[in-house]
Amino acid sequence: MEPAHSEQPAGENTVSPWIETAVAKYGWIWIGLTFGLAAKYALLIKRGVRVRPILIFADVLLLPMVALIAYSLVHQFGASGEASALLTALGTVGADRLVKLYTDRFFAQIDRSEGVTPGAAQPPD
Repeated sequence: MEPAHSEQPAGENTVSPWIETAVAKYGWIWIGLTFGLAAKYALLIKRGVRVRPILIFADVLLLPMVALIAYSLVHQFGASGEASALLTALGTVGADRLVKLYTDRFFAQIDRSEGVTPGAAQPPD
């Protein structure tokens, strides 16, 4: 009777190809997110800001959006490796401003496509 799983020969890849591809494609972005978040809190502590759990929670909620923006920027600039980690880290340090910038641009583009002048009063329906 054979065991339920067999031993793999030495040197054979035991990592799933999907995981290997994900790490190769997104690994530097995750490194940038991690270092950027650490740098952001280091700067806050250096300024004397008391880091509260709600602040950390808010930043964790922002991280997926920052990751999408960073992924987009990395590919627009054609960056790879350490450069993509650096761009991502810079985006993470300024995550609040980066998300606000992209949100403002998004709504301005919607207003332009609908023919609404930014800042103009809307007539009642």
